[in-house]
Amino acid sequence: MKRIIYNVLFVAILAMLLTACSQDSEGADFPSKPIRFLIPFDPGGSSDLMVRSMETLSDKYLGENMIIENKGGAGGTIGWNELATKEADGYTIGSANTSMILQPLYGETKYDYMEEFEAIALAATIPIVIVVQSDSPFETIEDLIDYTKSNPSDIKFGHAGLGSVTHVAGEKFALEAGIEMEQVPFSGGGPALTALLGGHVDLLVANTGEVKSLVESDEVRVLATTQEDAIEDEVFADVPTLIEKGFDVNLQVWQGIGAPKGIPSDIKEVLEKGFEEIINDPEFIEEAEKIGIDVNYMDADEFEELWEYQRGVFSEVVEEAGIIDLIKQ
Repeated sequence: MKRIIYNVLFVAILAMLLTACSQDSEGADFPSKPIRFLIPFDPGGSSDLMVRSMETLSDKYLGENMIIENKGGAGGTIGWNELATKEADGYTIGSANTSMILQPLYGETKYDYMEEFEAIALAATIPIVIVVQSDSPFETIEDLIDYTKSNPSDIKFGHAGLGSVTHVAGEKFALEAGIEMEQVPFSGGGPALTALLGGHVDLLVANTGEVKSLVESDEVRVLATTQEDAIEDEVFADVPTLIEKGFDVNLQVWQGIGAPKGIPSDIKEVLEKGFEEIINDPEFIEEAEKIGIDVNYMDADEFEELWEYQRGVFSEVVEEAGIIDLIKQ
């Protein structure tokens, strides 16, 4: 009986050692072929431009090229749904951005992406701002609030789409300021900006990349930013934060890298190290600044904490502001 027990234990230990060796070998060889990077949006957007800037450095820091695939549609859910079905071997990774947290809250997808993905790194953030036309009577955010309190629902604010992060940011501001505004959704940041310039909405909640050139040409005025920290870009140097004004609003667009949950730790470590070096490379930082993106590296643990924080804020706002009901309608 003892001999049988010893044999069983020997076989079990040998199997564990072989498995460990196999995993070590797998991690040591990774990557041995190009890495597929899935972007759940059409070409030309901030996610796409950011990843293509990374791709030029992937061979240098990961040892292999990245093959970029755009799988746009349905607010990102088509691409993220595909990523959720892929093997967790490190060879298929993808964009992880703010909409990834929002979409499951609306019941528009069969996956909860926070449960299906794990973080690799945060690469960048894009501030969100509240802007009006340069000839608007609202010189400050206080002017806007005072007017709106005296004229409930008289102000229309435009945003990039029903349930988008700019929609949520606008509603969060209204809730914190105790005002009522009529939200007007558009099919993206471009059409929303056109509506502002045409006088069809009174103000716009947008990311800085969408309005930077118009701020520089004095066609629009920025009243405030919804992120916690002051915007580093000198074009927005004097823009106050809503937190400075006493309103608990801390929302921004963020862009990072995620992967199907369950990646072996040694392979994940290779990806984490590689993307940390890519994101902090001066060449990438310069390219990101050109497209209005603030490089803001976070490691995997910090990035997952951001997911949790944003989920809590978003869940509260979409319920209280009635965004979920609007989407269902």
